[in-house]
Amino acid sequence: MLSVFCTQLNHEFKDLLNELYELGFRFTLTGGIVRDLFMTNNLGHDFDIELSFEKDLFLDEWKTKRDELYQYLVAKGLNPQVAPKFGVIKFDFKHYNVELAPARKEFYELNQTKSFDHSNFDITFLTSRDLKVNFQRRDFTMNAIGIHLDFENNKLKASLEDPFNGVNSIKNNELHICGDNFSLDPVRFARAIRFRNKYEMIYSSKLSSLLLKMDLTGLSSYYFFYEAFKASFFKFTKEFFEIVEVNSIPLNPTISLLSFLGKISNEDTILTHKDVLHVLVKNKIEKEKLELYRSTAGIKKSVLADVAKNAY
Repeated sequence: MLSVFCTQLNHEFKDLLNELYELGFRFTLTGGIVRDLFMTNNLGHDFDIELSFEKDLFLDEWKTKRDELYQYLVAKGLNPQVAPKFGVIKFDFKHYNVELAPARKEFYELNQTKSFDHSNFDITFLTSRDLKVNFQRRDFTMNAIGIHLDFENNKLKASLEDPFNGVNSIKNNELHICGDNFSLDPVRFARAIRFRNKYEMIYSSKLSSLLLKMDLTGLSSYYFFYEAFKASFFKFTKEFFEIVEVNSIPLNPTISLLSFLGKISNEDTILTHKDVLHVLVKNKIEKEKLELYRSTAGIKKSVLADVAKNAY
């Protein structure tokens, strides 16, 4: 698998990484691109790279190195963008979408009075390469597989980093979580359903138990739709609302009103909200529910009117 990676990686991108390596930066490719490489033998285009350094640094030294990296990419004409909260540097290179992210650890306030959401945590940046610690913030073990990149005499060497046995998770077609904080992010409930749906995986016993105890009142409609569209839309909504209703899981009231989506069977490819409206109209869903979906999804009234008009 690592030989496939080295062969498929763009040579000019290798050269850029080699230049940054000479400046003291170290790279571990992780996330979906590594997961999909093990699943399909093909290298994707979205590069999620965790940054580390040739030696452990104090935090102020680390910030200086990050600024150096940014300026280097600017000088290369790559127009990097920075997400300040997480220190992520984003840029495009050829057909790659690249994110260089410093290692970080996430902390949730367990005695808070409001419900958890997808951003309700504090972070601290990590300056050492302890992947057991660095990857613990990730959701599933199959998304916590790393390919560490080294260069020797300008030649790329790739090595597998798998602190949570994510490769075995893929081989066994089973979803396992990385850490106990999993249940504190409601989006992960939706992601679990999406991955099970998309890859026909099964939940581990621990994951199955955690899903039934989660609080989804902080799950926004944005992330509900985001995960649904990445899966088979109506298979996703069917399983989502079935689990929620059978187990009386607390849910954002706005999303709860869309539970009728879980009663529709449809095998068509659904890519947009307009596609969903076509299916709803075809299934003769009441006008009130059509309007509810339209308003929750932020669709213009004219779009719904056009769909309804052309359905008859």
